[in-house]
Amino acid sequence: MLEFPLLTERFALTPLGSADRVAFTAYRRDPDIARFQSWSPDWSDADTDALIADQPTELRSQSGAWLQLAVHDRTTTRLVGDVAVHALADQPDTYEVGVTLAPSSQGVGAGLEALGHLVDVLFRAQGAHRITASTDVRNAAAARLFRRLGFRHEGRAVDADWFKDEWTSLDTWAVLRDDGRPVAPAFRLRGAVEADHDALVAVWRRAVDATHQFLAERDRDAIEELLPTQYLPAVTLIIAEADSQPIGFAGVHDGALEMLFVDPTHHGSGVGSALLTAAVQDHAVTRVDVNEQNAAAADFYARRGFEVVGRSSVDDTGRPYPILHLELHPPR
Repeated sequence: MLEFPLLTERFALTPLGSADRVAFTAYRRDPDIARFQSWSPDWSDADTDALIADQPTELRSQSGAWLQLAVHDRTTTRLVGDVAVHALADQPDTYEVGVTLAPSSQGVGAGLEALGHLVDVLFRAQGAHRITASTDVRNAAAARLFRRLGFRHEGRAVDADWFKDEWTSLDTWAVLRDDGRPVAPAFRLRGAVEADHDALVAVWRRAVDATHQFLAERDRDAIEELLPTQYLPAVTLIIAEADSQPIGFAGVHDGALEMLFVDPTHHGSGVGSALLTAAVQDHAVTRVDVNEQNAAAADFYARRGFEVVGRSSVDDTGRPYPILHLELHPPR
């Protein structure tokens, strides 16, 4: 089943709620947005209220229900659009999806990121067999999006739908679980308890073995031994979890990111970005230290607004590993 929020690198997906009312109604009233959609520009606040009131509490196969998910910018919490999923009543494990973006959020890959993640989660966590979509033939942007998401163009019904006082042609799209589409892991963030420490140490070891080849084995073993007794208890931990197992974690203390490690099998899936965003937004993190030899980590933080403000020739225990001191700077 779906567990919220669904997190991507930039966005958080949650069921549409009353806090989204004003922004949601505003872009649904835009004539350019409504043109190829099932509603018209006279959409009202009352329509939004009715939609929210009709939301299901969970999405079950063959329920016939629609679930509207708000897509929020994780940095600003701004509503950038929504994605919708429909559990078809007449076919098991079959879902229809759609996406709508506010005008200011178009052209920046938001639909690809948000809808792509929803599709991944439907296959991975919801057990979907088949996911479909339908678009107006004139909606070239939607066609490009579904092709990029790996959907197959299954057909075109020419002048088959009397819609908004005219005959329209519809394209149908679909993707199957067995089509081999790469599926990113569905994950969620949570706090930690002491019972998590052994699993976090295992994640740390796998991550360090993959990224910290510059560490001498004796130093690696010494740090690993101190993790559960000294380092992990000294920080506030944020865990990224998939299938009830930790796949990454961050540790924060007094405005500093003291640690961030992701299991190498999940590198590139947005887990590290999600952990960093949570550290910055929820724990006011503005500082982080990075091993100078770990160029990939330094680049990761640089691309997210951290700048080098100092350097130490040894780490904080006196080992011969130079450290870069980074601070988060606002965009210029």
